[in-house]
Amino acid sequence: MMHLASRLAIWDAQRKGKTALRRAVDEAGPPPTTKLGRYNRDSALRLGWTIGLVRTMFSTDRPHSWDDALGFNDHQARLGLEMDGRFGPASYVAMMRHFGEGFVVVGGYPYPAPDVIWRNWHYPGIAHLPHTDRRGRPVNCVVIHESVTQSAAETARVLVGRGDLGVHVMVTELTERTDRGLLPVVHQHGDLAWDRMVHAGGLNGPSVGLEYVNPYYAERRDPKGPWMHIIEDAGWVDPGRNGIRDYLVPALTQLDAGAAVLGWLTGPDAPPALDIPLAWPGLTATGRLWMSKLPKPEQRRRPGIWAHAYTAHADGAFEVLDAFLRLTAGLSRDEASKTAAELAATQRRSVDMSQYLARAQARQS
Repeated sequence: MMHLASRLAIWDAQRKGKTALRRAVDEAGPPPTTKLGRYNRDSALRLGWTIGLVRTMFSTDRPHSWDDALGFNDHQARLGLEMDGRFGPASYVAMMRHFGEGFVVVGGYPYPAPDVIWRNWHYPGIAHLPHTDRRGRPVNCVVIHESVTQSAAETARVLVGRGDLGVHVMVTELTERTDRGLLPVVHQHGDLAWDRMVHAGGLNGPSVGLEYVNPYYAERRDPKGPWMHIIEDAGWVDPGRNGIRDYLVPALTQLDAGAAVLGWLTGPDAPPALDIPLAWPGLTATGRLWMSKLPKPEQRRRPGIWAHAYTAHADGAFEVLDAFLRLTAGLSRDEASKTAAELAATQRRSVDMSQYLARAQARQS
């Protein structure tokens, strides 16, 4: 059972977050003077929208205030809704359907996505996975997982079937051809700021869960899937039931997508509700990057990019290695994936990154 002091601390953080949100909603427009206006303002408070956001996302001279029923009628008419001037859940859902593709939902608000095909749970067929409210709490790390499944659909079914597990973002096995070429498909199953999901033990509270759809074990490889490369007999790989440590590497397009997502989450375009640094809790002072469970003293909750393998299970380590080589060392996609595969083919539980750290320092100087 959670200690009373911890419960009080969480409640206080959530209260402060909601107080700040109420202040933002109140300051964004004149206070309501009618019963309808108060409904619209209070509904927007629950949904995280201010009058300024409504005007920004739906360009119009109206509404000027929460009382402006004609302005909300105009939005509802364009969305094909019954016009009643009420900014309630139906209006919110209809608005968000417009942002179901190409937008990341953070704090109830849609932000332009990184350069992948991004679909959130307002897009048909994508589930909003189980979660609880964590408004007002800091979000300062990412935990990377691998699904040990063959498809995004199967992964979502497993998580929904469990009833208590969830991840915020899923790097799927899918790609689609666009006018920008072949792009990977990423699904968002929860609000990156507001939704606390169960996926990583003690890191659930401050983290974004990032799942790669990957069978992990080479023996589970589907020849029809995008996974091609196998790392044989690596010391950090979970041996599974048959005792064989052969790892199935994610597809290159998945590694591209993951790096794009991590670069966005830790970069200047990240929304202010997120505070995730481009930092590597699995990197030691001597320049080695862990590929397995961290020693107990190193498992403290530090901001940055975590592999699930650092605290439990055995997944996510290769993706962290590839992302480090791309985002910190500055290697190209092909060079990073080749180097990651070479480094990961080790009998040890960590890899030496000192030369790549030196390269990163040279880039920064």
